Amino acid sequence: MKDDEYFAHDPAGEAGTGQPAPAAPVDAGAAEQAASPASATSVEGEGAEPESERTAELPAADGGEPAASDTPGHTEGEAGSEPAASEGDAGNPAWLRNPWVWVGVLALVLALVVGAVTWSRSNASDAQKDAVTRVVTGYYDALASGKAQAALDFGANPPAQGGLLSDAALQASQKAAPLTDVRVGDIELNAAGDQAVAQVSYKLGDRAVDTRLGLSTTGGTWELADVTGELAVSPTSVLVNGQAVTQTLNQVFPGTYAATAANDKVTVTGDPVVVTDPGAATARLSPTLALSQRGTDAAKAAGQAALKACFDTHQSAPQGCPWRISGTVTPGSVQYTLTNDPWAGFKPELDADRLTASGPVRLDVSVAAKTTVNGQPADTTTKFSTTTPLTVDLKPANPAARWGNS
Repeated sequence: MKDDEYFAHDPAGEAGTGQPAPAAPVDAGAAEQAASPASATSVEGEGAEPESERTAELPAADGGEPAASDTPGHTEGEAGSEPAASEGDAGNPAWLRNPWVWVGVLALVLALVVGAVTWSRSNASDAQKDAVTRVVTGYYDALASGKAQAALDFGANPPAQGGLLSDAALQASQKAAPLTDVRVGDIELNAAGDQAVAQVSYKLGDRAVDTRLGLSTTGGTWELADVTGELAVSPTSVLVNGQAVTQTLNQVFPGTYAATAANDKVTVTGDPVVVTDPGAATARLSPTLALSQRGTDAAKAAGQAALKACFDTHQSAPQGCPWRISGTVTPGSVQYTLTNDPWAGFKPELDADRLTASGPVRLDVSVAAKTTVNGQPADTTTKFSTTTPLTVDLKPANPAARWGNS
């Protein structure tokens, strides 16, 4: 082949003979002008000679169709077929060269990562909820068992045991209306996982209770925000679930609370109250108290004893007694005699808060005494009448009376 010649592709010759036709000689300038992108032939620099384009078909294998031409840009088969792989992709399967495959792979990896994180968080959340459930059920088990300190131990900042927060008071509540059928429902955790709200239902006797309990955790231990409710008692002179109270507002466990008389000198009427759940609104126990017949009799007996004590002094102005006799009286010479029955009309009234009975007492008294008149001794008699209040403290086993309102 001469340096200034190249093979031109002659479709007519190919179809007729299967051999390439000889190319006409052209100069370098004409070759550069005639070259097209489809021929993939280029001329570099001025006066460079074009490379001959090989267009001859390769022989078909085993009598088949002719092999594909080496001509760049040549396609075989139907129109629309994919272009031949580049030299860099020649060793990779076609699916690896599809960008959508890689999009799918990335999406799958992302889904797996998100799923793993979600699964991990779900497991942690389930463990936290299990721990919350154990605390809630443990608290109510302690209440049902009448174990005050065990119930208090489930609280974050519980009050001290004692008074109405005692085993005896709690057991009396359980006897009056047992705590049963405790169920822990939905549990909500905050994003940090250190606070929770548990939905709880149970029965106090026949009364159904639904409530929400707040909890928090520090150091991995869940604690209830509240383990007690509040009970207001008025008057405070009663016993509540068998326990004395010394103040109006009292911390109590969920349960039933009833007032009874502190002694047999008063009667107590009124319905018990229910403290439904920890942290509930203050429940109010307001029983009605009245003097019993024994209390009235005790007040009268205490008054009689107080009057006798005044008389037995034989003094004109006995200390703590509601009278004073003027004049010069020989000490120890006074004799007192009642001329009426002061107790016939004595109707004391109860002060429920102080647990005292008081009422007016009419005294008609005859007095005999040795006196000195104009420097001479004399026996003197006189009378006086007075109405004075008498107050009897009913709290002691042996009530004590005093003259006056205080």
